[in-house]
Amino acid sequence: MITLYHQPALVEEFIEGRELTVGILGNKPPEILPIKELDFSLIPDKLGRFASGIIKAKYWYLIRHYCPAPLSDSLYRKICDISLKAYKVLRCRDLARLDIRVSKDEIPYVLEVNPLPDLDPKEGNFPDMARVKGMSYKELIASILEAGISRYPALLKKEGK
Repeated sequence: MITLYHQPALVEEFIEGRELTVGILGNKPPEILPIKELDFSLIPDKLGRFASGIIKAKYWYLIRHYCPAPLSDSLYRKICDISLKAYKVLRCRDLARLDIRVSKDEIPYVLEVNPLPDLDPKEGNFPDMARVKGMSYKELIASILEAGISRYPALLKKEGK
């Protein structure tokens, strides 16, 4: 990579293990939605068992989704703890979706924090996790709006609301 592109490269170790997505909604306090697991075991090894561009484009139908993810209580607590810490440290507001990889020795690693997750009512992971919690799509959108609006109480008082 360095030779080909003549610029620095960041090389990271691939973490073998389970892939989870964590939805967080709200601000005070932020709430974790049911955690979702993406199972790549039906994806051919040669393609790589993670959500690459080619997997998303051509093989997404082979990924099994489990929500809520089957997690032990201790692993669930670890994932919630690291997710909430990342949400707060990165100063996320209103909502975010985190991608977590859990190593074989059950250490959760945050791969990505997405402060503007896909909210497609049919395909998005975030609405799916909210649905498992018992929220309708309309309730989800209302909760996101309420979280944002609640950050501006002076503005609401000024407008007489």
